[in-house]
Amino acid sequence: MSEISTAVDPTRVSTVIGYALDKGFEGVTGGYLPQRIAIIAEANTDKQVGLSTKLVFTSADEVAAECGYGSPAHLAAKRLRGDALDVGGVSTVVYPLVGNVAAIAQEYGITVIGTALKSATQYVIIAGKYYSFTVASIDTGDEILEKMKDAINAVADSPVTAGAIVLNKLPIISKWQGLTAHDIVIEFAGEDVGLTFVVTESFAGAGEVLPTAALALFGEEWNTIVVNCLGSTSTVLDDYELFNGNSTDRIGRYNSENFKPFIAITGTVLDDKDNLISITTGRKNEQTNVIMPAPNSLSLPFEIAAVTAGIYAPKVQRDPKSDILESRLIGITAPQDLVAGNLDVYNNRDLIVKAGCSTVTLVDGDYFVKDFVTTYHPDGEEPSQFRYVRNLAGIDFNTAYRILFLDNLFIKGLTILPDSSTSTDPNVIKPKNSKSIMINKLIIPFADSGIFADSAYSIENMQVGIDSVNPDRLNFLIPYKRSGFARVISTNAVANFYLGG
Repeated sequence: MSEISTAVDPTRVSTVIGYALDKGFEGVTGGYLPQRIAIIAEANTDKQVGLSTKLVFTSADEVAAECGYGSPAHLAAKRLRGDALDVGGVSTVVYPLVGNVAAIAQEYGITVIGTALKSATQYVIIAGKYYSFTVASIDTGDEILEKMKDAINAVADSPVTAGAIVLNKLPIISKWQGLTAHDIVIEFAGEDVGLTFVVTESFAGAGEVLPTAALALFGEEWNTIVVNCLGSTSTVLDDYELFNGNSTDRIGRYNSENFKPFIAITGTVLDDKDNLISITTGRKNEQTNVIMPAPNSLSLPFEIAAVTAGIYAPKVQRDPKSDILESRLIGITAPQDLVAGNLDVYNNRDLIVKAGCSTVTLVDGDYFVKDFVTTYHPDGEEPSQFRYVRNLAGIDFNTAYRILFLDNLFIKGLTILPDSSTSTDPNVIKPKNSKSIMINKLIIPFADSGIFADSAYSIENMQVGIDSVNPDRLNFLIPYKRSGFARVISTNAVANFYLGG
């Protein structure tokens, strides 16, 4: 019975002892979809020449060396691999982009009015970062500005450079040129010592960059989450949707022959429900973009996107059914007045989540995620199939990954025989064997893990058969029911009196 062992060729007859180490597939199910976060971002102006098109990184310093310290690419990378948040075993890659040839840097000018009444620490807040400097009652305006300049330029990660003081004004210039530099906000904090700091805009950052070139490099790699650092303009979001496609049309990354779709997370500091809805309203049939607001935050929008991805990716890699409900957007700077516009009203949050926008609350200076959703909200479809990221990127993407894994490992390349065949050859596959594989390595494990609900439904309604036209084709129909998630909890309590007698 040479079929028991093939370590020695069955045609050999002379004395010999043979040994072979083979891979065992018993118990192999495939695991969960490995998460891969792709940052699409601009590099600093002084890093435009010789820029790499792709960099897999495990340290933000690697990105800084390529794209420049304080660049969008670097600042996003720090939110994924930094001291406050590190995605650990999740793969991270950056696709650096050169700026628009007609781009303009953001430039502000700061002046000082008044005289300090006493010595005190003051803060200039730039893109949510606090830079401290000390003023003295004997300081002139230019001396105060010089201290401010030194404080800013001492931080390599700063998104700006403070220039030479000219005519009692300190120029603050973004390190990259482009429309996204216009998101840099400057404010001041500290004890009132009689000084007024005035910020004027000298030049508005301009020059849009599209993700087209970066997306074209995705190829066979499954980037599951994109951190969009290019802003929330319609042209940018359209580009992501055009490339990724959708499950209805089965185009783009949803193409059945190269199924590797992603979600693209875009941050925003907008604080008004109507402004947020204006972003998502024309995207009701698309499932690519995720808009994550941190209303009135002083941080940069792409940092909001990066933190969101950094929180979600490790969780979904461990447990596809997880969500980031009530997760804190770590390190995202709240406005000094702690006012979140009209998004602190539940009715407004309920309205915008139905319109395809994620929601947060601002509590004691921290943002907490309430709803993590795509822009998908077709008319009349309730519940919306692909509204929640948890359902789409967590459960649906992982189901696809597991099925494709099983197809490749246990089915592809075998001889197809009908269920009536009596063959026990290990290189033969029958519809009933295929169904058994899917039940035991997909349906039951996912049901046991709480990813699927109602495994009996899947088992009863699964169909596998040899194609009626092509004898080399197996057809599968695998229905499944996603598990729910406790988002809305409704309780009626009934109060009565105890009456004696």
